[in-house]
Amino acid sequence: MDSDIDKVFKYFDKDSSGYLDVAELGDALRCLGLSPSKSQIDELMQKADQNSDRKLTLNEFTRMYHEIKVDANVTIEDLIKEFKEFDRDNSGTISLNELDEILCSQGEPLSKDEVRELLNDFDKNRDGKVSIVELAAGLLAR
Repeated sequence: MDSDIDKVFKYFDKDSSGYLDVAELGDALRCLGLSPSKSQIDELMQKADQNSDRKLTLNEFTRMYHEIKVDANVTIEDLIKEFKEFDRDNSGTISLNELDEILCSQGEPLSKDEVRELLNDFDKNRDGKVSIVELAAGLLAR
């Protein structure tokens, strides 16, 4: 789990500074299955930023993420229910377009490339779709 957090941190640390700033933090949290608003991101940054430099180290980010996950108490059933609302064709899968709608309509939107990358992480058979159950389970396992 922490290796996934490390990978996400490094991926969204666009300038390779070893820190996530406010602009990078929202995208990193969304990649880990959360959907914070701009005000929530600012609040999280303020709480997690131990030296008040408006940047998070990997340790600060990891600690913050684990605290959020404990507080969230999201179940697989909760995620499945949410994803089913976007499954317009009732196929039990989420397509790239459907995933894009989910991730771009809540909090700060992800780019098309970021959505595609996330889908590719879970699209084992590379058909452009991912099972709602597998997506929910995969996000909770992170």
